[in-house]
Amino acid sequence: MRTLGLLSTVVALSLVSAGARAQEKGTQPASWGLELRLGSYRPYFGDQIIPNTDKTERDYFRTYFGKEKPLLVAIEVERYFTPFIGLLGVYGRFGHWKVTGKSRVCHDTGGATVDCTPETVFDSTPGNTPTAMEVVPLSVGAVYRFDWFFKEFGVPLTPYGKVALDYYLWWFQSAGKTAQFQTGKDAKGGTAGYEAAGGIAFNLDWIDPRGSNKSAVFLNSAFFVEYNKVWADGFGDKSKPDMSATQLTFGLTFDFK
Repeated sequence: MRTLGLLSTVVALSLVSAGARAQEKGTQPASWGLELRLGSYRPYFGDQIIPNTDKTERDYFRTYFGKEKPLLVAIEVERYFTPFIGLLGVYGRFGHWKVTGKSRVCHDTGGATVDCTPETVFDSTPGNTPTAMEVVPLSVGAVYRFDWFFKEFGVPLTPYGKVALDYYLWWFQSAGKTAQFQTGKDAKGGTAGYEAAGGIAFNLDWIDPRGSNKSAVFLNSAFFVEYNKVWADGFGDKSKPDMSATQLTFGLTFDFK
């Protein structure tokens, strides 16, 4: 009961402080936003789905990189245009992601070492050569933030949605150098696609409502949780690695005049 009472007190204080904060600033809208993002990413690349099911038959990605799930780090800059019922704007995003593993060693029926093929790699053993896959996702999109409750009543929760066009730059490395496909071409390129996202931001200004208004440029800050669905398979181009993914992203966002 004490814990519940303490939680209720904290929530009440945050709402009251945020309300005072909103009244102190009036309806001054943000013109710019900056996001620092950290979230999950595991591309569909390498999955072979059993027909008429949602089960993975073979997973090339796990064969080379195991169960490693590194986080994707990104920076996003937003520009808002309409300060009416919410904020509508555009944004650009730049990120980086890298996963490491080991090369694969295949053998013929006589036990001699041979080059692996898509069919034989699943019976291979780990080699000694370090391998890596790096991805740099680029996004340009539109964002809408429904901050009316915060402006009018000081409620520190702002739901939002995004849509974007994506381009995933990718390359594979072997022993620190760019790897090559079996065709002899460098294993690097790009895959285009698009994404949709929804999230909610929790305004942090109630922690220190006076300190957050000291700057002539800075308006407020918030912690956010965002769910992303990415469709990045080159719009059906099977010659491109499928960089599609389902993501859960956390981070901090900052608004400026």
